[in-house]
Amino acid sequence: MYKSIKTSILILLFTNHIYGQVEDFSTKDSLKLLAGNNIKNQISLDSSLMDQLEGRALLKVQSLGDYIQLISNKKSDVLDIDDSINAACKLFINEDSEVHVSNHTSINRRKIRDYFKRLRLLKFEKVEVLWSKVYFATDIYKGTDGNYYTNIEIEQLFRGITDDKIIYEDITIKQVEVVISDYTIDLGNEKVTKWDIKLSDIGVKQTFFEK
Repeated sequence: MYKSIKTSILILLFTNHIYGQVEDFSTKDSLKLLAGNNIKNQISLDSSLMDQLEGRALLKVQSLGDYIQLISNKKSDVLDIDDSINAACKLFINEDSEVHVSNHTSINRRKIRDYFKRLRLLKFEKVEVLWSKVYFATDIYKGTDGNYYTNIEIEQLFRGITDDKIIYEDITIKQVEVVISDYTIDLGNEKVTKWDIKLSDIGVKQTFFEK
């Protein structure tokens, strides 16, 4: 798979600082096929398709937020939690995708399934995760596996709630590496190309801590 610098996820949950920031992640190269360019397998997608992909990417991260909320809720049924962890993992290209969990002094890498299980250890009774402002932050490129890769940038509002009171809140601008794959449906008289999106690694670009 053609990748430059692998993105990471830094989820900053346990700090009392008002403002935090980490470095910007590397960008991917444009997907447009250009003669004489040093980057191979570049492709461009029309604006209509890009809008569709952005919409699907937002649905994916919204589903991720829903699963995080259910898994983190101390009142959730154990079977519902297990089902949600399995469903959340299926949003990703594979379970080797990593989450980097950070407090103010250290960073720990977690495989996604381990990350979801550890959500049960959060000190809050429940959490709220809201997403907005999704867009492709980098160009799209084609990997040697035939899939397409890019980063989306999205704003996340995270709230930790106990006794119906918000005791922690942050707003994080995240970069999520996504994998875009195409497949063909044979309708008999014509073949139609469809697109699917899977999540991969996620990175924090900037975080504003409210509480």
